[in-house]
Amino acid sequence: AGMYRNLRTGDVIWLDLKEGKLRTRGGRSVSPLSSTLFLVENGSKLDFAPGPDGKAGPRLLTVDGDAIPHEKVEEAAPTAAQLAEYAGEYSSGEAEATYRIVVEEGKLVAKARPEFSAALTPLYADAFHTEHGWLMRFTRDGNGKVSGFTFGLGRVRALRFERR
Repeated sequence: AGMYRNLRTGDVIWLDLKEGKLRTRGGRSVSPLSSTLFLVENGSKLDFAPGPDGKAGPRLLTVDGDAIPHEKVEEAAPTAAQLAEYAGEYSSGEAEATYRIVVEEGKLVAKARPEFSAALTPLYADAFHTEHGWLMRFTRDGNGKVSGFTFGLGRVRALRFERR
């Protein structure tokens, strides 16, 4: 059980053990096929056997034959001071968009004109998601200061926004 980050996209899979049964947080059952291989209700498999690099997965084995590496990560619970580090204005020339990240009522919120607002829910260190399905992963400079974020949604991956 736990949270596993997709090493390609940054998206996560949550596995929960409830009443002796393994399920994804989305409710799909996960059944053991062996001590390291599990069948997910949608037909994909999770392989926890060591991969070619010697590291234990899991690797998500999709129905179309892809093997997507994941790593276990700890769920983030940022403090108010940590949330304040993300506050600021970020823009992307490629997307021709600007977002203002603010802290409201102890939560991080992305705002854009005219009146768009999306709450950011912590995932793992420097990563947040929204109810819209966005994945925002904040980046830091060599001094550890927040310098920007990458935006992901569907086929859009790592669209870069720089802090202004």
